[in-house]
Amino acid sequence: MNPSNPISSVRIKLTNQCNYRCRFCHHDGACKTFPAGSMPPDSPEQFANLLDQLVRQGCRDITFTGGEPLLKEESLRRAMMHLMAKAHPPAVTLVTNGSIVSNRVISLLREYPDCKVHVSVHASTDPDYQHITGQTGFSLSQAGKAIG
Repeated sequence: MNPSNPISSVRIKLTNQCNYRCRFCHHDGACKTFPAGSMPPDSPEQFANLLDQLVRQGCRDITFTGGEPLLKEESLRRAMMHLMAKAHPPAVTLVTNGSIVSNRVISLLREYPDCKVHVSVHASTDPDYQHITGQTGFSLSQAGKAIG
């Protein structure tokens, strides 16, 4: 990283995998069972090193995305705990479809000093939502619980 060109914000894609099959996704409705790959870096130590470098370069805002980032809940938890230990942790944003938010994640998000959550809600009725996302077992009220 170039110290003369500080990075103020980054988006880290924790995974390509998603539990939804949204019609509008840039993967064109294809089956979203991508290979696990190496996102983020292969080991927790490499990921922590990447986060350290970003903070040293002045990064003040980190957004975790996917696919569905909560499919990699442990990677997210480790990253946020690592960042929380910093004297001045960057702001964190989680972009999720809200379908698999656990109590453990909710506790972590509440504990983090500067955290935002963006929950994608793609329709205003359950039938439309289920049609768009390809999820017949999930409703808008469940997405609302993730927001609340």
